[in-house]
Amino acid sequence: MYFHTFGFTLLVILGLAYAQIPVAKILNYHNNPRGRGYDFGFTSSDAIVREESGNWEGSGRLGENGEELGTNRVSGYAFHYFPDGTPFQISYVADEFGFRPKFTIGSTSKQ
Repeated sequence: MYFHTFGFTLLVILGLAYAQIPVAKILNYHNNPRGRGYDFGFTSSDAIVREESGNWEGSGRLGENGEELGTNRVSGYAFHYFPDGTPFQISYVADEFGFRPKFTIGSTSKQ
């Protein structure tokens, strides 16, 4: 009986705590396919900004099976504030050379 009462009380407390978490709303969103690439991004009500674009870059050469050789290149950034108000940004590029992120904490500006 004690375990059931304790468990129920814990569930009620967790439920009340969860109800206090604000839910962010998407204020702006775009996802646009184009040619051999795309553009994607959003802005939310809790000041998160995300932008990304991707492109297929052909080399003009053909592989053994006749397929075009090339690489995918993706670049973008994400920006938000930590709970203490400190700005944080990650910018990145991903291509045939791997994923290369760059982090900025503190004085930064949205791109």
